[in-house]
Amino acid sequence: MTHFQWNQLTIDLLRGQAGEMQVDCHPLHGLVVQAGSLHCGPVLGLEIVDAENLGPQLLASAHSPPEVIVRQDMVQVQYAPTTKRPVECQSRWRVLAEGIFDLEVSTLTPGKWDGLAVQTRSAFKLTDMAQPEVAIDSSVTPGIILYRPAGSQLTYAEFCHPDDGIEVIVGSHGNETIARFRLFGHDLEKGVILRGRLRGVLVPRATDLAAAHAAYAHFLTVTPNLT
Repeated sequence: MTHFQWNQLTIDLLRGQAGEMQVDCHPLHGLVVQAGSLHCGPVLGLEIVDAENLGPQLLASAHSPPEVIVRQDMVQVQYAPTTKRPVECQSRWRVLAEGIFDLEVSTLTPGKWDGLAVQTRSAFKLTDMAQPEVAIDSSVTPGIILYRPAGSQLTYAEFCHPDDGIEVIVGSHGNETIARFRLFGHDLEKGVILRGRLRGVLVPRATDLAAAHAAYAHFLTVTPNLT
């Protein structure tokens, strides 16, 4: 049986392969996935927006790089609090050889911070501007993202656990569609820990919607990591 395993190439790049699938992990941006003719990403990245609506704050600085721990198919990244972003945060990515990409986000606030917004970010390059290559299936909460690039036999689907996500926000930036899951939706009190669980999957294009729903249903049965 094929297994996926990360190899750390540089301080800010990890790579793993399983068959024709190659995945890069950029701790500040998320995962870049290549499988056959499908290429997408970065997906399942993390953004933290402050209470003053100044946009996403830096996850790390040159003086305070994130702490990265690698264990076989898992990458765990710890982002220390900063003055502009007084919240401790952790991303934990796990990749399975069959084309499953898990992200678990944990946040811990050192003090009360009204209006904190924690969200994910996935970027999808449009290969055929005449075709709707990104769709949102809203039959589940908060939704399933489907990326269907032209010429690929695979679809990338992404979803968030309904207990952890509030909504899907979709926008355009040049030739990319950016999709974000907004998490939690609470004004955090001191010492509160919240966890958000998301999953991306590769599914056959011909049956992608049914396969994505089956993957979503299975995802709801998975016990969350609590370490």
